[in-house]
Amino acid sequence: MFLQENLVDSEIYVELCDKLHVFATEKISRRVKDIYDIYIFSNLSFLSKSEILRIWKQIGYKISVPLFGLSMNNYERFRKPYDNLTDELFDGKKLCQVYGRVSDFVTDLYIEILGGNTVGNIWSVEKGVGYDLW
Repeated sequence: MFLQENLVDSEIYVELCDKLHVFATEKISRRVKDIYDIYIFSNLSFLSKSEILRIWKQIGYKISVPLFGLSMNNYERFRKPYDNLTDELFDGKKLCQVYGRVSDFVTDLYIEILGGNTVGNIWSVEKGVGYDLW
């Protein structure tokens, strides 16, 4: 796992927001390990969507559509570098094995970040709201 075990809660949210920001931009092609890190974050049951959004706003990150990491036209640009690292890293998981969950996770957050509203989430349990599909 790439996440540092000793991060305090606020540092976890700051690190996640950085990775969400990178995923939305062309930088994700050069920082493919962030995709796996987002996958790991999406499996942390204690994450709070409201806290992610609060920290995002506090940091002041901005994103705009189209979101690079969610465009299937760009998928191949980061699939090959990601899959080349899979043998040594990422618990052997190829991009096709983590991308669906990452996509659901970031989409839910990006909708809120860009001013939309979602109910609960599909990636973790937040105080009994939402559900986990995996």
